[in-house]
Amino acid sequence: MDLLARFAVALALAVAVASCAPSGAALDRQHDRAQEELRRGMLDEALGLAQRGEADAERAEDVVRAWRFRLLAADALALKLDIPAALELLERPVPEAPAFAHIRARQQFLLARTRVSQGQLAAAGPLVDAALPLAEGDADLVLDLELLESQLLYRSGRAAEADALLASARQRTAGEGDHYRQAQVSNTLGMGLVTRGRFDEALPYFDSILALGDLNDTTIHGAALNNAGLCHARLGQFDRAVALQLQAVRVQQQGRKRDYAQALGELGNTYLLQDDIEQGTEYLRQAFTIAAAAGLQSDAALWARNLAAAFVALGRWDEASGFNREASRLAAPGSTSPYGVVTEAQVAAGRGQVAEAGSLFEQALASEATPGVQWMSHDGLARLAAAGNRPAEATRHFEAALDTVEQTRSALLRADFRISFTSRLIAFYRGYTDFLLAR
Repeated sequence: MDLLARFAVALALAVAVASCAPSGAALDRQHDRAQEELRRGMLDEALGLAQRGEADAERAEDVVRAWRFRLLAADALALKLDIPAALELLERPVPEAPAFAHIRARQQFLLARTRVSQGQLAAAGPLVDAALPLAEGDADLVLDLELLESQLLYRSGRAAEADALLASARQRTAGEGDHYRQAQVSNTLGMGLVTRGRFDEALPYFDSILALGDLNDTTIHGAALNNAGLCHARLGQFDRAVALQLQAVRVQQQGRKRDYAQALGELGNTYLLQDDIEQGTEYLRQAFTIAAAAGLQSDAALWARNLAAAFVALGRWDEASGFNREASRLAAPGSTSPYGVVTEAQVAAGRGQVAEAGSLFEQALASEATPGVQWMSHDGLARLAAAGNRPAEATRHFEAALDTVEQTRSALLRADFRISFTSRLIAFYRGYTDFLLAR
């Protein structure tokens, strides 16, 4: 074959390949399908579509769309908790051309969200700040950044700023017709109120999500079910709470491990709040097992600590001590939870190790104790003093515990106090009443 003929064949092949490459519109439809799977929590499906989309975009020599698919794949990997694989994609250099400004902004957003999931909040803030100017003109990306920024504000105690940011976002999204985006804003607003113990005010935000029938198979619907159930449980409406949280467990079962473990754990907490310790520990065990297997150490530590508290209530000291040690092992290195110290003291008291129990209760009080730690420590010391026939000391600690409860009841009911507050409080009042009657 002469040179001219070979050139003609090569040209024909190039034209054939180009004609097979998908158009920009086809690639956008493929991206939308992958995004929809992500919203439904179908992470493997979303990842597969994103990876195929990236290959198709590269074949079409569409570098911008190839990057969009690459970042969507990183999003799915991060949600699957495959952080190393996600970071490998997110740390690749993005071209500096103006056409890639939104790509760089989304890359910064995903890096920031990953840092938050790793507990590196200080590293996330500058990434959000750097991304916001680049995101101008991309409404979806701006909203993603605002949602993440509001979470950082809530966590840093700047709730008023977060509320204002989300109120503006809610007003803006109300007219855009995307129910999923509206639900994300409502859910974040609701959780901001939950963290401040304002469960009755938070509930309408979650109910507004549940009223949107087109979101039933999405992760945000599952989150709203779980969060509405949490609010009903804290308000004492246990039947309604259990009904919603059982639905949340079913919705989240096929999705993200963190969401599934969260649904199971909160359902367990609701049973604990009803004093159904056996049922509560069963769901908490499942939450702990799933979180631990998925490498969610802080989540697993939370469920382990809840299990330890439940087994204290049952008087099963070996299991209480074992889960308390597991919670300490999983928590941040070098950190000591005051709740863990209180649980250790309760186990020692249950085993009759009076001196050790007293020392541990005093140690918990000497720490930067939350109201929950204060009243449980005073309660424990009061019981030890009463059993040791030291009525004046017992009275002093019982009254200190009672003052803490009455002055900080709303703080004790905060969402982050996720152990059986109600059952422990009932036991405290019963113990105090028995002490007074005995005198």
